[in-house]
Amino acid sequence: MKMPEPKHRRQHHVFLFRHCARSFKNGVNFHTKGRSKVDASYFTSSPLPEWSTSNMDCTVDAKQIIRNTGSFIMKNMFLPEDKGEETDAKTNLSKSKRIRFQFVSDTADRDVNTTEALLQGFKDVAETLPSVKIESEIQYSRALFKKIKGNGNGRLCQTTYSKEHLSSDVLHRLENMPIPFPGLNDTLSLLQTLGGVGENGPLTYEEPLEINLGKKMTSLIGPINLVKRFAQFMYHTRAGGIDPPFLPKATVEDVYRLFAWINYYKSVISVDNVGGAAQGAVMTQAVLEALRDGQYGADKKALRRTHKYDASVTVIVGHDNDFNAIATSLGLRWKLSPPYYQGDEGEYTPIPPGSAMHFVHDVDSGAVGSSFLYPIHLNGEGLTWTLNKTGILESAPVLFVPNEEESHLSEDQKTTWIRPVGDDNHTGIDVLNKRVISMLEKYPEAVECYSEVVDCSRTVEYTQIEVNLEPELKLLYVRNPTLIMCGVFFLGFLFACALMKKQVERKFNGRQARYTECARE
Repeated sequence: MKMPEPKHRRQHHVFLFRHCARSFKNGVNFHTKGRSKVDASYFTSSPLPEWSTSNMDCTVDAKQIIRNTGSFIMKNMFLPEDKGEETDAKTNLSKSKRIRFQFVSDTADRDVNTTEALLQGFKDVAETLPSVKIESEIQYSRALFKKIKGNGNGRLCQTTYSKEHLSSDVLHRLENMPIPFPGLNDTLSLLQTLGGVGENGPLTYEEPLEINLGKKMTSLIGPINLVKRFAQFMYHTRAGGIDPPFLPKATVEDVYRLFAWINYYKSVISVDNVGGAAQGAVMTQAVLEALRDGQYGADKKALRRTHKYDASVTVIVGHDNDFNAIATSLGLRWKLSPPYYQGDEGEYTPIPPGSAMHFVHDVDSGAVGSSFLYPIHLNGEGLTWTLNKTGILESAPVLFVPNEEESHLSEDQKTTWIRPVGDDNHTGIDVLNKRVISMLEKYPEAVECYSEVVDCSRTVEYTQIEVNLEPELKLLYVRNPTLIMCGVFFLGFLFACALMKKQVERKFNGRQARYTECARE
């Protein structure tokens, strides 16, 4: 039986979102013997931030910004003005649309709150247009976001890799990454000028400071950790609407200059190494599966329904490490416009809170587009600035490095497109799948991981628990995401579940929902 042709051009969208601006702990871990975690107050005479939320969670203003971002995306990506369609007289937006949203979120509070705020922003717009029908579901899972440590005990990937391999990769990147301007010594001097001298003494050093790798290969040692923590305080207090912000004498230019150190640190330890490649193999498979099928983890019944929607949208809400993992497995880079730091060529992979990597699969043509969406939180210059609460996102192309697939920029230079090659029904997704294998060649352990998750993607099972929060909103909790993965280790999995079963309770809008997740040995 031939499927009916959709009224509109069908598209599958995938967003990888970083969570909101959030609170931080006061400890600074120097990752050195004799000095591990020290309270940040010892290094400044300026008061530390007084966060308006629980530890490591979204601030009140940050949640509202994310909600506004959801509305911005809904208006500008899913309901654009189309001359060939009936439009609403008041909003000038297309009226007749059917859109399906799937959210896949980590279980941390900041991810959960970001997910809820985004969905509410989508609904805020859809509710003004009765002819626009949206369906939505939320899945919470630790498995997709769990770091793969290489000891063979990963939830979705059982790969192993040596510490020597990881150390070699990270050291190579550290030696080849440009250090943010004006260097570590001058940056510490700036922080002392802005915040004064704390109990620990001056932050100035006569000898040039070096940046070295710690023994665990997942952190840098020494004063750079203080720079990173203070930079996080400075940026997130301002982007999160905390009054007063940390180091109030800092200019907008100071804040963005310090923000570059966060990106530098994360990029050194997370990009182009075997650990990031293994994690990227898992995350990239999820992205490509959602692009192809219209949702992640779809069963056959769900796949048969995808033709009914004008747009199928999968929103994955996680962390900056997830972005860097995909940057490794697909060979991606991006560079943001001012006021973000311009001292590198995209190697810093900057990821502001509330930013997103956006992929779109045009089902009819087979082409795949990619772009990086990001907010500019601070409007102004010097000491005169305001918090941008609009939720508007700027756009930059996601670049393929090297560009072996001959990708092309859109006319507005904001999206990178990969189109099908040849006449054998290949799509842009097939091209990206081949690219993953090519980029992971120097990480054989990650290739094994990618093959494992691709082969087993159809065996992931979910248990649905519907919670009546709001009209048209369903929560889908992931249970046993690795159950019966290819039938391997089935008995071991059941045994692990019996021993390690955990129940976690969360409250959503005053109602309590419960999900269970089992880890596989």
